[in-house]
Amino acid sequence: MENEVITTVTAVYTPVGGGTAITLESKDLDGDGPNAPLISVSGNFVQGKTYTGVVTFLNKQLVQQKT
Repeated sequence: MENEVITTVTAVYTPVGGGTAITLESKDLDGDGPNAPLISVSGNFVQGKTYTGVVTFLNKQLVQQKT
């Protein structure tokens, strides 16, 4: 059985009743390579606010071209 590589995890939280969505993302495009993951957060959560969320897992692994 072959394992699927997950390089990008994105979580988008949208405030119930309106407002700006908050996106959390971790990208590790070289997989087990030497580069650290890139982590980004688009904003701050508001205390007392309710959010709905969607999490996405992707394989965006860099493909090395053979020469």
